[in-house]
Amino acid sequence: MIRGAVTLGTSILAVACAAAGGRMATSPTDHMAVALEALDRNELPTALDHLRAVVAAKPGGGLERQARLLAAAIALDPRNPARDPKLGAELAAGHRASAGEPWEAVLAQSLYALALDLGARPDSKVVQNATAPLPTLATRPLATRLRDLEATVAQLQEELKRIRETLKP
Repeated sequence: MIRGAVTLGTSILAVACAAAGGRMATSPTDHMAVALEALDRNELPTALDHLRAVVAAKPGGGLERQARLLAAAIALDPRNPARDPKLGAELAAGHRASAGEPWEAVLAQSLYALALDLGARPDSKVVQNATAPLPTLATRPLATRLRDLEATVAQLQEELKRIRETLKP
């Protein structure tokens, strides 16, 4: 019985290790390395999972800030099948601008604004806990404008259909 459990545990570890590019991520530094390897293979969801593990571990310093910015960018990347603007906004809003380089704050604000433009509605708690001012959009979000245009097209198609029916001999 114990031997079976050990064999099963070893098998699970081997599969997890293979899925992580041949290495097991246990520390924030390991998770970052695995995330970067996944990015090299264009495996965005895997990279995002490992970057979120770094952020969740709260190692502080540059590692956490880098992981947060990379994760926000990947969450917004249109190539990512698990694209999530809300997650991107929340990761960007949580960036600790005071501890990093000035360009990091600019990038975090840009990622946050992009997420809003894509229709993200981050939790109010995340917005309230932001350590730096968060940008607002000067225009209506792109997602809202797109929905409005799609509704207008649908109305015009219905009107055109009605006109065609009226003009039939």
